[in-house]
Amino acid sequence: MGSERIWKGLREALDRADHIDWQLEQTRVIIFSDLHRGQEDHADDFRQCKATYHRALGYYLEAGYTLVVLGDSEELWEGWPKKVVRTYQDSLKLESLFRKSDGDRYIKVWGNHDDQWQFPGRVSAHLAPIFGNLEVPESVLVRLLVGDEELGQIFLVHGHQGTAGSDRFGKYSRFFVRWGWRPIQRLFKIKLTTPAVDFALRGDHDHAMYEWAAATPGLVLIVGHTHRPVFVSQPHVAVLERKYRELADRPAESLTPEELEQKSLARAELEWALARQGGHRIDLNRHRPCYFNAGCCSFSDGDITGIEIAGGEIRLVRWSTDHHDPGKRFLDRQDLQNVFARLKA
Repeated sequence: MGSERIWKGLREALDRADHIDWQLEQTRVIIFSDLHRGQEDHADDFRQCKATYHRALGYYLEAGYTLVVLGDSEELWEGWPKKVVRTYQDSLKLESLFRKSDGDRYIKVWGNHDDQWQFPGRVSAHLAPIFGNLEVPESVLVRLLVGDEELGQIFLVHGHQGTAGSDRFGKYSRFFVRWGWRPIQRLFKIKLTTPAVDFALRGDHDHAMYEWAAATPGLVLIVGHTHRPVFVSQPHVAVLERKYRELADRPAESLTPEELEQKSLARAELEWALARQGGHRIDLNRHRPCYFNAGCCSFSDGDITGIEIAGGEIRLVRWSTDHHDPGKRFLDRQDLQNVFARLKA
């Protein structure tokens, strides 16, 4: 029944989606999700990621990218809109520069933790002084074009649709988080991002969203919500494990010095990702490249992940506190024409 509710929620969000066109060769987009900007207290999951996020935005602003913020950008279950906006006015003003530069290069979608932005009156009261006249849709359906030909469609949505705690009983969840969980976080300085604290639950949710996308012809689904990066329908940790195994399964004496170094780096990346998810190795073992997850911008170590679309590719990226070189941000990448060709096959 849980999967059926998620499928129904995604179908309804698709029916309500705003429609736009992107030209494949001209498109430069960065998609971030789940900032959970709060009030810079111990319940604020974005505080440690702010500097990394600002550095990333500085790069994408100058490089001519469109910024898509895919829901849960503000933590409005724990704080009031006026206080959250005031606390992170500098961050929001930086985002607003994507609107005020050459052409409107800013898309903001609401999620379950910032669902107040679905109401135009609240957007006007709290965000309009920074962004001007801003519409915040639930979802966006992109028609990806190569010249006049449609390559396929990309569906941008937060991904909470159909879940009981976030969708049907959202107001009760919001009450508990604001008046129950947030005081506990502040008192005991607990860092625990929502919505999902159980990794297996997140795997089930990813699975349901993948199955829905796989059943929708010619569609690539990009979401957030679970805080767990997924690329070409595999958890990022599975991609890392596959890369490591390709070298680890070969005899050591057959590896060149460069391949031995690559093996060490692959193991380092794998263990980094496993530590973040509590050591669980979960492989969805999926083959249709229809489902992508941007991860989040509220990791406890200050790193952030996102999805890029540029140069005809779709890319999983990580901006880390460990390095400042944008060239090292790529975790995985695929040619989009190849992705859609595999979907059609």
